[in-house]
Amino acid sequence: AQLSAVTRDSDGDVLNGRSVTWTSLNSAVATVSQAGLVTGMTAGTAVIRATSEGRSGEVTVTVSPPSVASLTITPDSARTSATLAVGDSLALQASPRDAQGNILPGRTVTYQSSNPAVVSVSPTTGLVRAVAAGGPVTITATSEGRTATATISTVAPFVLTQVGGQNLPAPIPNVPSLVVVSGRVILYANGRYSAPLNYQTGPFNTEGTYVRSGTQITFTDSNGQQVVGTIIGNVLTRGVFTFVQ
Repeated sequence: AQLSAVTRDSDGDVLNGRSVTWTSLNSAVATVSQAGLVTGMTAGTAVIRATSEGRSGEVTVTVSPPSVASLTITPDSARTSATLAVGDSLALQASPRDAQGNILPGRTVTYQSSNPAVVSVSPTTGLVRAVAAGGPVTITATSEGRTATATISTVAPFVLTQVGGQNLPAPIPNVPSLVVVSGRVILYANGRYSAPLNYQTGPFNTEGTYVRSGTQITFTDSNGQQVVGTIIGNVLTRGVFTFVQ
């Protein structure tokens, strides 16, 4: 804010050309230049004093906290879409930002699901839980009138009872997908792949990417090695996998 000071004589007439010195009595809240330009530093109040030839005048300025200009949601993948198996959870966090993109701590954010029967969300923490298969479901985060959204879809898990034609000692529940790679069976659960029983995952590095085309899935590790498998059940169309030995 730009302030100005007018010097006057004892009769109240304006005295032109007199020098004025500006001072902030609380520079942590607001500073003032010698031209009278006040800059807010943080929320609060500060007294600005103008002095000329031993006389002074004061004004109290109030600095309000910056308003929320936008929200950003993490993880980034959830801004466009994310897929969860029924029973899985995902922690969303919406960060209020000012007009310059700076994060504004301490602001209240609320979360709401467009279909809580499929995907529920904690209104205060942003913890998302897949309740039933379906979607996409929109999760809306709101702070001071500004909103951001995330799109969540869910897939139904199934129970694995056999591997390679052999009955398992106990069924494995809540398996989002089953993939057969070069005759070897691997499971997908919670973003990780693991080999059940004595089946091996092959000479792959531990991380890589996969791409689905119909019922075919191609794995590529960080060295460019590829294997192709057949999809049984549900699997994401694209993502990152980890083999667990």
